[in-house]
Amino acid sequence: MIQEARTPVFTPKLVLGLGLIALGILLTLGRLGWAHAWDLLPFWPVLLALVGLASLLRRGWTELGGHVWLAWALVGFAEQTGREALLERWWPLLVVWGGLVIALRAVWPPRGGCCPPHDPGTPSASAPHDSCP
Repeated sequence: MIQEARTPVFTPKLVLGLGLIALGILLTLGRLGWAHAWDLLPFWPVLLALVGLASLLRRGWTELGGHVWLAWALVGFAEQTGREALLERWWPLLVVWGGLVIALRAVWPPRGGCCPPHDPGTPSASAPHDSCP
């Protein structure tokens, strides 16, 4: 029996969509006076962190976008917890983090990609692929 490759369910779009649904429900409950939604809004960086982690889990640890989401979440956490002074002192480590990700991408290119490499001598090499734009 041949098994087809399944696409991951846990994607950044799913996390973002579920986060927006949760935010809308909380805001609605707050407007109806049933909950204090505004008390939970300082935790918005959690949504960014979840999107970043989902992106890294789906596309690999060298995927740049996931690290950008995580960096923004880190900045948001620092702002929400009153730790801006730590961020002012340690922000160069964000540059080191970015350089590390770029260097790792040079050593281990991101997995996946649009089209797998083909041998130019094969007749199917010139045929377009369904998954390629």
